[in-house]
Amino acid sequence: MLTIHEVADFLYDNRAPNLPAAAFAEILDTFVWCLDNRTADIMVVAKQWLDGEDHGKAEVALAMSDVFPAKTREELVSRLARVANRWPDLKDRCDEIIGAWDNVVQ
Repeated sequence: MLTIHEVADFLYDNRAPNLPAAAFAEILDTFVWCLDNRTADIMVVAKQWLDGEDHGKAEVALAMSDVFPAKTREELVSRLARVANRWPDLKDRCDEIIGAWDNVVQ
């Protein structure tokens, strides 16, 4: 049986050329709603992609809108700070996600 991570990696590796990150993120967001109890699994994929070395995967993970890639604000800030330091072009999106956490979770 394939894991969600393996499915996500397969889909990413075989995506259409020049597919925008937001379009691919919609697929992962859809998994949250279509698969039984897969929110935690999708969150793990997002975390691993953000912690990895692939800019494109990190951009997709940041474009997701149905899960936060952390369980606490501290974890979120720490993870996104590392992403923003590694890829400065993603800093604004990292800041938006932290702002969304503050608006939704508090």
